[in-house]
Amino acid sequence: YVGRALRFGGFRSGGYCNETNELWLLSIKHPKEGCVGPNGYSETIAYWEKIEIERSGICGNTLPMATPRAYHTATLVREKYLVVIGGTSSRDGSIMDEIVLDTHDWIWMHFPIGRSKPSGRHGHSVVWDEKRSRMVLFGG
Repeated sequence: YVGRALRFGGFRSGGYCNETNELWLLSIKHPKEGCVGPNGYSETIAYWEKIEIERSGICGNTLPMATPRAYHTATLVREKYLVVIGGTSSRDGSIMDEIVLDTHDWIWMHFPIGRSKPSGRHGHSVVWDEKRSRMVLFGG
């Protein structure tokens, strides 16, 4: 692989009231050495794949699913966890939950957050501070 990118949620076609919780993976690859395309050059291959996450349970517990949303953040942490924060939905307004996708096992997880947390928001920014092992949220 040259690289991969995840796309979670957002609006489907049809306007600002059609949020989705679809998860798509873009994979970008170089072909094998010595392979050339019709133009005589080695070509990079890119393709989208829809990731279906089953809502099955472990030991009888139902796994959480991410709710449809837009204007949220999705931050990759430690090259494994996609942390989705906040967003908005036409049905619920601003959302303030934190849900985590394990991108190695394709399982959604919820983690308990301490007493203090920001109010529901959308249009914010989040960055992962590797040095301090923390996420920093701004705006919204």
